[in-house]
Amino acid sequence: MKTLLIAASAMALAIGLSAPAFAQTSAADCTAMFEKVDASGAGSISGDVAKPYLDAMAKANLKTNADGTITADEFSAACESDTFTGMAQ
Repeated sequence: MKTLLIAASAMALAIGLSAPAFAQTSAADCTAMFEKVDASGAGSISGDVAKPYLDAMAKANLKTNADGTITADEFSAACESDTFTGMAQ
C-alpha cells in the first residue's frame, strides 16, 4: 500500500510539472510578438522578416499564402497553436 501511495504521488508530481508543456501561447503574447516583427505597422509581414515564420508554418503543415506574406490573423492563429515556440524574436 505504501509503495502504491509513493508511486501515485510521483506520478501526480510528474504530471503537475509537465502541464505547462501543453499550454498554448496566449493571444496577447502572439499580438505582442507580431507587433514586434511588423515594425512598419502594415498589418502583415513579408520578405526576409516573414521567411522564418513561413518556414515554421510549412513545417507544421499550416496553409501559407503563395505571395509570401503573413497577415496578423494568420500569424496569430499559427502562434496560438505554438508554431513559433522557441523562435528568436
